[in-house]
Amino acid sequence: MKGLLKSCFFGIKGNLRVIGAAAVLLGGICLIMGDPSAVSIFPFLPAPVLGAAAVACLRRESASRWSRYKITLPVRRRDIVKSQYITHGICALAGMA
Repeated sequence: MKGLLKSCFFGIKGNLRVIGAAAVLLGGICLIMGDPSAVSIFPFLPAPVLGAAAVACLRRESASRWSRYKITLPVRRRDIVKSQYITHGICALAGMA
């Protein structure tokens, strides 16, 4: 179970670097423009960004057909599904924090 969670978080970590750089760039542009409405929207960006990162992890797994190999591991299918839900739950909680 721990290995499944680590696999998903490593996939998310790669996406977050790109998304984080884009968010910093967007935040810098909002601050330079000085538009109060644009700056007030910026704190609400993490929730959809983390959700998009989790979905991108699922897409990457399906494109690489990792699920075929996941089933051959000495893990129950229930644990595989549970790890996906736990990952999405953690991303949702981190986005709300």
